[in-house]
Amino acid sequence: MALVCLALPSPVPAQAPSPRTVVAIHWGAEEFPATPVVNEAIREAFRSDRDVSIDYFVEHLESDLFPPDDAALALGDSIRRKYRNRRIDLVFTIADPALEFALDHRDELFPDAPIVFSGVAVPDAATRRAGRGLTAVMRGAAYAETLKVALDLHPSAEQVFVIARRPDDQILNAVHAALDHVSPRVKLTYVDAETVPRLLEAVRAIPPRSLALYVWFSPIDPGDTSDFSGIARQVADVSPVPVYGTNERYVGLGPVGGVVRGTRETGVRMGEMALQILKGTRAQDIPIEDARLVPTFDWRQLQRWGIDERRLPPGSRVEFRTPTLWSEHRTAVVAALAASVLQFGLIVGLLYERRARQRAQRQSVQHLAISAHLERQLAMGALAAAFAHELNQPLSSILHNAEAADMLLASNRGSVDEIREILRDIKGEDTRASQIIQRQRAMLRKHEPVRRAVDVNTVVRESLAIVARDAESRQVRIDAELCSGPCLTTGDQILLQQVVLNLVLNAMDAMAQTPVDRRRVIVRSRIVRNLVEVSVHDRGEGITPEVAARLFEPFNSTKATGMGIGLTIVRSLIEAHGGTIAAGNNDDGGATFVMTLPRRAPDDP
Repeated sequence: MALVCLALPSPVPAQAPSPRTVVAIHWGAEEFPATPVVNEAIREAFRSDRDVSIDYFVEHLESDLFPPDDAALALGDSIRRKYRNRRIDLVFTIADPALEFALDHRDELFPDAPIVFSGVAVPDAATRRAGRGLTAVMRGAAYAETLKVALDLHPSAEQVFVIARRPDDQILNAVHAALDHVSPRVKLTYVDAETVPRLLEAVRAIPPRSLALYVWFSPIDPGDTSDFSGIARQVADVSPVPVYGTNERYVGLGPVGGVVRGTRETGVRMGEMALQILKGTRAQDIPIEDARLVPTFDWRQLQRWGIDERRLPPGSRVEFRTPTLWSEHRTAVVAALAASVLQFGLIVGLLYERRARQRAQRQSVQHLAISAHLERQLAMGALAAAFAHELNQPLSSILHNAEAADMLLASNRGSVDEIREILRDIKGEDTRASQIIQRQRAMLRKHEPVRRAVDVNTVVRESLAIVARDAESRQVRIDAELCSGPCLTTGDQILLQQVVLNLVLNAMDAMAQTPVDRRRVIVRSRIVRNLVEVSVHDRGEGITPEVAARLFEPFNSTKATGMGIGLTIVRSLIEAHGGTIAAGNNDDGGATFVMTLPRRAPDDP
């Protein structure tokens, strides 16, 4: 029995039908504005019916960019190679040149495929060549209808300038035939320009009591890829008179509006026709339809040219209307007003409290600045002897150089070069003395805090220059181990310099009882992620536990003669810069104070 079962053929699952191949041929390039709209609308129609499996492909004739014969030859060769192993079941042709291409190459490329066309018109010759396998949704531009609407809205117009340059003479003839007999009271002038700059020049020269009708503009240069919609925007921007357009994509680009046919609606209808054909309906049994005409206007341009909406044709669609807050959000407006009334009293109270807080903050900053100024004066007073000694060196050098010059001049033995060298030495020592004095004046001057980009390395170097003579007299060695690149933060250079100066002086004070060979202060800077870190390391006696608990509190001093406000001011200054400070004892003796500040990127404004 088991052998019989093995011998029985296994059931073969039914295979799904192969997808149908549908090819859309657009006359323009892929970047053409209408192309994605039409393709997505067709796909939308296909997605609405899952009974038919479809492979949808898109090809581009690009006869607007290349000579028509060359473009047709290239596309025909491409389709022949690409689809040689596929049977094309249906062809979409978008615009008249695409239909002409399909009919010219139908027997060779897709002999049995019906055609669904969208364009201006289906000539009788094209209908005969297509046989019975053709249907269409006509999107012929409403040239005459748009011009009539424009003249109704501007009854005083005496002349209309028509912009209608196309590579297709048939379409140009259709424009002339539609417009030449619209109104005998106005003069039609076709703008004769071959390039966009010449077109814009001609538009700027349009006289008053005129209108402009933008149909299309294709530059004479086949390589010029200017988008016709973009050209419409440029024309409307420079035109001294209202511009009307015959395509829906012009609405919103500057023209007032026009009588237009919807691209998306046309694409959906073409997809629906294709589904009927793929399900068995013959193309010739589906009547050729005209896309619905809708007068469409840009509300902004109506306002610009003072056109009353009540004069628009019945059924007009007005787009880009600026909505009023009341019309769109009436309920929200009522709720907001009620909430505003209820919160008014609270807001008044909060504003009063905010003003009081800001006043307190200003007073706090002022008090901090005064305290910092007093602390600087105390520190600079303690360094007065060192400053005097430091200043004495360049002054003595100046004196000695002047005496030497006097001797040389008295003896008549000094050369001009020797005298010039002595004068250079005097000038250099004078500059050095001036820098010493300026550095001390900057520290002693009353200072209002400012915030700007500050290089912490520069702050450290200038601070160490101030205490260099005092360190020498105390026999303290100071080493600066600074990061190689800029170490930027945002703050006040004088106040940050005061912080470093205070910490270094404290470090030297802490080593008063330290053997001379161990008296060393190390100041380091480094960048840690988004922070700038500065540390001051000494080899003093360290921080006792009872002092450490209240190290940064007022009147808590680490020195017998200290007032106990220096480290409190240091912490306040660092916190005012958005930073932190901490201290701890070293394993090998002494203490280290570490402050961190927010890092500023070099390219920050």
